[in-house]
Amino acid sequence: MQCPNCGNSVESNDLFCGECGTKLTNNTPGTTERAHNSIHAQDLSPTQSKINTERSTSNNDDPRELSHGAKENQTESVEKTDGVPDDQQHTYITRAQHIENEPQRQQDAHDQKGNDQTSDQFKQQSLHILNEMKRFFSTAFRCPDHHISSRDFFSFKTIATLIILGLIITTICLTIATPSEIGYFTSNGTKSPFILRTILFIIIGIAINFFLTYGLVRLLNINISLSKAISDYILINTYSIIFFIIGFLLGAINAPVLALFISSLALLLFFVAPVYLFARYSADHEVRFPVIFAIIIYIIVLLIVMRLFIESIVGPLIGNMTSSFTNNFFRE
Repeated sequence: MQCPNCGNSVESNDLFCGECGTKLTNNTPGTTERAHNSIHAQDLSPTQSKINTERSTSNNDDPRELSHGAKENQTESVEKTDGVPDDQQHTYITRAQHIENEPQRQQDAHDQKGNDQTSDQFKQQSLHILNEMKRFFSTAFRCPDHHISSRDFFSFKTIATLIILGLIITTICLTIATPSEIGYFTSNGTKSPFILRTILFIIIGIAINFFLTYGLVRLLNINISLSKAISDYILINTYSIIFFIIGFLLGAINAPVLALFISSLALLLFFVAPVYLFARYSADHEVRFPVIFAIIIYIIVLLIVMRLFIESIVGPLIGNMTSSFTNNFFRE
């Protein structure tokens, strides 16, 4: 190899000429090959260059090559993680677990939020019913006439709660007031069938009395809703229910005469309450015919229903209780 300036012989790995000091070009095989390829690329036609470019792009877009590259990167990442200290690896693992458990935590938080909202709604509804019950009893003892004359009525939830509470209290009072000797008149020797049948008769009697009252109110051309009628009916019968409970309690403390008197008064108030409603409604509405006719119809229908009730239910019940008592007495 010769110096391009003075022609002196030089080695291939020399940087400067030893004779003239000219800087020599590093003509290594790799450099020579790259220079040759560059010159060859310049000599190619534009069409051939475009074809080579498309081939190169197609090779780079091969999914298998990309996948292979991703695998290599993943392997390289794992190798890098393997070189991380143990405390940092623990931090990486904890972060990965945190990210993995994030959807479950979000779902749990959503469920907890839904439970909290349901609990809050239940508390609000319970508080609303409690406040309305307070207003109910305050209205019943202070100004029932004003409430019945107005369009205001209590919610169905409050009325249903009052009915359920009334049935529970009545059942407790019947259980206390009913003597255990009544079991001689039942088939199984206990007083439970008698109490259950009495509760059933009370429910049927209240339902018949209410629908008879509501039917006559509509017949008088008094336009009120069913919710308003139920609210007013329960409100005006508060006194009769209270007297019934007092009568049961007096019977439980062995005061039969006073208990019978109070219970009779409660029954009288129960049957008179619809007449009171007829009078109040007719004072605020234009009726189709005189209210006295509605009262007469109410009394006649009530007597017919009571007669049918006694003949079909009470009579056979007394007969069954008598036969059961006779069988238990002679068997002993």
